[in-house]
Amino acid sequence: MKYTQTASFACFLQAVHLANGQTPPGSQPSCEGTLGVNYNGTRSVVTDEILFPDQVSTQPTIYLNGTVSGTHMVVFTDLSISGGRYNGTTLPLAQGLQSCRTTRLHWLQTGLTQTENGSFVSDTPAVAPYGGSMPTLNDIPHTFTFYLFPQPDDFALPDWNAGRNYTALSAPDRLNFSVTAISDVVGAPIAANYYRTYNRSNTATGSFSNGTCPPYLAGGASDNGSTGGAPSGNGSNGGSGSGSSPPVEFTGLGAKLESGVGYLLGAIALLAFAMF
Repeated sequence: MKYTQTASFACFLQAVHLANGQTPPGSQPSCEGTLGVNYNGTRSVVTDEILFPDQVSTQPTIYLNGTVSGTHMVVFTDLSISGGRYNGTTLPLAQGLQSCRTTRLHWLQTGLTQTENGSFVSDTPAVAPYGGSMPTLNDIPHTFTFYLFPQPDDFALPDWNAGRNYTALSAPDRLNFSVTAISDVVGAPIAANYYRTYNRSNTATGSFSNGTCPPYLAGGASDNGSTGGAPSGNGSNGGSGSGSSPPVEFTGLGAKLESGVGYLLGAIALLAFAMF
C-alpha cells in the first residue's frame, strides 16, 4: 500500500473529530497516520505510552511502513510547557494541551527523504537539533508529539516561528512554537506519533506550581477547544502574516464526543422531520 497525501491517509484540521489517532485527543493538527519512531534501534514508540527522559535522550529514527515521494520535515514538540512563566507578557502564546500550558520545540529537521527501508534521512543541518525530554520535577506528564509534514520547495518558517535562533538545546527561542502555524503554510501532516513523560525523581508528596496564567492561556474545559481567549489570527509575535493559528487547547475526548453526538442527533432529527 502506497502512502500518499489523499483522503485515506492524510491528516486533517477538523472542527469535529472523534478520534485523532496518532495525535493527542482534541489537539490540532489532528492525524490518523502512524509515524514510526525508534530510539537506539531497540525501542519503538507506542502511541500515548509513558517513556522516561533517559529512554529518549538520543535522536530517534523515524520511518513509515509504506512509501512516499518528495521532501518532508519532522517537527517534534512538547505541548505541556508551564504557561505561568509568561504572566505579564503582552505577546501571543501558542496554546498547549492543558489549561495554562504552552509549547516548546525539541526538533525540527528539514530536507528529509525516504530510503528503501522506509526510514527518513537528510543531508541538511537541522533547523533545531534534537533535544530530549526534560520535564520539571513534580510537574504533570508532558506530551511530546512528532509530526511529519510535506516540505514545499520554497518552504520558509511562518511568521510565528521565524526570526529565532533554535541552535542551542536550551535556547529560549524554542519556547512558544506553533505547530499549527506550520500546517497553515504547508498543509496537514501525513503522519504523527506521541508519548508522555515525567521526571523519574517525582515524589508522591512533592508539588509543582504552574504560576499565574496569562488570561489567554487560562481557559478550562468550558472553552470546548477554544484558544483560551487568544486573539483570532494573531500569528507573528507582534506582526501579521501567514501561519497564524495557535494550537487548539486540549479539552479532553469527552468534549469532542459530546459535540459529535450533538451533530448525530441533529441529523436524526432532520431525517425524521423530512419523513413526516
